[in-house]
Amino acid sequence: MKYKGSLNHSVVEQLRLEEEALAFEKKKRLDKASSYAKQVKEMYWPKASESKKLELEQIKEKLKSQNVRRSMADLKAGSEHGPRQKLDPLRSGRGASSNIY
Repeated sequence: MKYKGSLNHSVVEQLRLEEEALAFEKKKRLDKASSYAKQVKEMYWPKASESKKLELEQIKEKLKSQNVRRSMADLKAGSEHGPRQKLDPLRSGRGASSNIY
């Protein structure tokens, strides 16, 4: 019996080419779908209601003013007790001794 490696090779090569063609078609379909989705999103951009816009602006303003108040309170608290000291990570105050590490 003679070995027919070329026959087996041609079958494997044909299967590989078919798989590549299927992968290419799948990628092409996905690209087309994502392109369509982008076009639809651009054409029909959702419109925010005015009441929700105002509500969002009010929430943003509240957050800005709270942050300012907190930072001012921190500054005042820091000046009453002197400058803040940096914490040593090895001495966290949780009952662990520094000789563990």
